[in-house]
Amino acid sequence: WGGNGNTNTTVRANGPLSLNDYSFLITTALGGNVTIQIFNVYSNADYNMDGTIRANGPLTLNDYSFLITSALAGDVTKIISQHQ
Repeated sequence: WGGNGNTNTTVRANGPLSLNDYSFLITTALGGNVTIQIFNVYSNADYNMDGTIRANGPLTLNDYSFLITSALAGDVTKIISQHQ
């Protein structure tokens, strides 16, 4: 599911670190550095699937923005659960 970087059964940008896909993007994929970009990769953290992992920059390129605006439809409190 788009935005489910930590591959659990939910897409979310809030809550405990172990469940939060935004935290996964920042802490795991980017090693805690929100200013870096990782190019030419295929990763669960590449939420917009453009081949680059990033948490800053233009809205159209930013994986955090994709998580919030596209996957969660602008609601940072929303939690989307996958079918079991």
